[in-house]
Amino acid sequence: MIGIVDDLIGQVDAGQLGKVRIQHRPAVGSHQTAFGAALDPVADKLLVLSAYILLYTKGLLPLWLSGVVVLREFVMLSIAAALKGLGRSFVTLPSRPGKITTVFHVSSAAYVLVIADAIGPVPPNILFVVTALITLYSGYGYSRNLIAQGFSGT
Repeated sequence: MIGIVDDLIGQVDAGQLGKVRIQHRPAVGSHQTAFGAALDPVADKLLVLSAYILLYTKGLLPLWLSGVVVLREFVMLSIAAALKGLGRSFVTLPSRPGKITTVFHVSSAAYVLVIADAIGPVPPNILFVVTALITLYSGYGYSRNLIAQGFSGT
């Protein structure tokens, strides 16, 4: 087996029925391809986009929040595609605001799913506002970084 599945081996201990131990085995060489490294951030963005669009269409998230998230992802992917089209090189590294944004994206979606299941439609709240603000902030930072990298030194 190749990749992360090869790195994680689940072992069932017969003496403790139902308990599974996960043992990390060091990787021998790198299993990550350039294509996989390039596709991973795109897959993450598509996951966020699909979740927020679906939650909006089901009436669980407000349009303004879903719009901010979709706009951020669209702008970032557009800048990256434009730079690639121009033959410019760039590297997108994780940043603290980007990680915080991910936490808020997941938190908002999970909150909506739990609350909507319990009480029905969720009114806009501070979590949505903070999610939107952090999304805009990190999107600006990533976009500025991409543009700076794409047009520096060439």
